[in-house]
Amino acid sequence: MGFEARDLDALVAAAISGQLEVIHHPTGATYGAPEVLIMYRGLWRGRNIKVTQEVLATLDDSLALLWPAFDRHGAITVLRRGRLLPEGGAFESVYLFLALAARGRLHHLEFFEIADLDTALARFEELRPHSEEHA
Repeated sequence: MGFEARDLDALVAAAISGQLEVIHHPTGATYGAPEVLIMYRGLWRGRNIKVTQEVLATLDDSLALLWPAFDRHGAITVLRRGRLLPEGGAFESVYLFLALAARGRLHHLEFFEIADLDTALARFEELRPHSEEHA
């Protein structure tokens, strides 16, 4: 696919619906697929790009919460995104990431502050399909 070749256009075409809706709750910004492509072009210009899953909570040494919500239509996870900036310095952010997909392509993304887990879970429940017609 496009990731290994660093072909962002191929990656976006394969993974994201043209009707993508993105809501960034911390800033109130909303945007679609064209803006996501612009944003990731900037991210990919950096060096040492890293996107990792983060542990939200643990119970002793036996249980780690990585996916606060997960079903066949989407999920919420905690992501840490970072890179070295072309002009020097580093960029890093940690956030809750809600993603919904239909027919194998992302169509709805929302970003939340870590402290807003209850809000993200309620939003996931509100948005996810509750019937098999959306499989």
